[in-house]
Amino acid sequence: ELQVPNDLTGLGVLAACAVACARTAVVEGGPGWREPLCLYLCAAYPSGGRKSAAVAAIAEPILQREAEATERERPGVARRRSDRQALEHRADALRKKAARTDDPNARAELEEEARELAARLATTPVPMEPRLLADDATPERLAGLLAEQGGRIGVLSPEGAGLFEQV
Repeated sequence: ELQVPNDLTGLGVLAACAVACARTAVVEGGPGWREPLCLYLCAAYPSGGRKSAAVAAIAEPILQREAEATERERPGVARRRSDRQALEHRADALRKKAARTDDPNARAELEEEARELAARLATTPVPMEPRLLADDATPERLAGLLAEQGGRIGVLSPEGAGLFEQV
């Protein structure tokens, strides 16, 4: 119905399967050598070849799954963000109180408590809603999205020239 070559949709479906498996599967190349399951695919096809329609059809179930996961995770993400913000405010308040305190012992205690909270914050990632696909992202933004999503995100684009130029 899309009137595109089977190769184009075949590559797209392989990419979609890789995105679907990315958070659940890893490849072990040897003892201690683990890599996420990834595919890097490119289908060269001329302009006006209905690539956009094919990519949209292939991405639709992934985007639907992403929307479901976002809706399911939203309350927990909001709670974790609120908890993190409370810790940040508490650490900031302790630093300010320590700066205003003249008693060296009290200041040392407040500074130590602020450092403990800072260490806790350093090991607590900023909660993000799940994201499976990125499109039209700069290399910097893509790196940020990868970090936010645990090193796994898919990029499906009917026009990959920009992405290849960036890479």
